[in-house]
Amino acid sequence: MKSVSISDARNNLAELVNQVAYGNQQIIIKKMGKPLAILINTEEFTHKKTVRKTGKLPSLTAGTIKAPKSFDITKVFEAIKEPYDTKSLLGR
Repeated sequence: MKSVSISDARNNLAELVNQVAYGNQQIIIKKMGKPLAILINTEEFTHKKTVRKTGKLPSLTAGTIKAPKSFDITKVFEAIKEPYDTKSLLGR
């Protein structure tokens, strides 16, 4: 993670914002050698805010499906426990 002094950040703010927004970088701003703030892009900020608010990672809730009530998950677990047979996995 790149770090800059607060005076460098003030003088080069536009360039630093571009690096964060378009280069997916994080930049630590330091004052007298101590971390003061971090520049992150809005996507990362939204992700962190969502995790903090919900306590869940967004990727864990994305792409969920509903199964019919008759769906038997135990059969899935049994199939996973069995040793893999490469021929059946490849459809040969």
